[in-house]
Amino acid sequence: MHLNQYQLDLIESYLNKMGLTQIDLRHEVIDHMSLNIEKQLGNGLQFQEAFEIEMRKWAPELRSSFSLWLGIANVGPKIMIDKCARITKELYLKSGIAALLTTLIFYFLRPFWNNDTGIFIIKDGLGVLLLAGVLFLVYGFYQNYRLGLKSSYSFLFKLSSSGYFLFTVIMNPFAMATLYGTEHEAFNFTGLFFSLFALSFGYFTYELFQKHKLQAKRYANG
Repeated sequence: MHLNQYQLDLIESYLNKMGLTQIDLRHEVIDHMSLNIEKQLGNGLQFQEAFEIEMRKWAPELRSSFSLWLGIANVGPKIMIDKCARITKELYLKSGIAALLTTLIFYFLRPFWNNDTGIFIIKDGLGVLLLAGVLFLVYGFYQNYRLGLKSSYSFLFKLSSSGYFLFTVIMNPFAMATLYGTEHEAFNFTGLFFSLFALSFGYFTYELFQKHKLQAKRYANG
């Protein structure tokens, strides 16, 4: 037995009340709730009884929650927070690995570039790339606004972009002339690692926007 539009609207209203506005998770939960309610109706229960069973079942996943990975100020349904925290851990891990491997490559190849010209190219090149990353993320913000839809990816995109913007302002080589050392000091590979980490972080953050676009396209007419 399939649910009618009024019954589906009641499920939608329940998810609105619980704050689950992210289209990817919202449609997933609606599908699960609808299928289980239909099974209960087939077993002889009335819609309201079956609906109440599903609400009790989903209440723990839809309660307000937060994660230290996202910051205690960023709250939302537990199912969304858990997904975003998991993606954030993966984002940090991938950024760290990419930055570490690239730093090691620069380290082992230092006889070929560790001079005034080479250091200048690396410093200014990374500075330009970090600022270019800001432009890409601003473009993502604009496109996200135009789409007018929310997903767990758009939530995390906004959050991660803010961190990237802050890091770029504080740690950009143009703003910190001594980030990689001075003419009297050895090249600072720690500074290189953090700049490469930020660059990788920005790249993977932009990927979140691309995933949001796919979700928006998939559910635009849902």
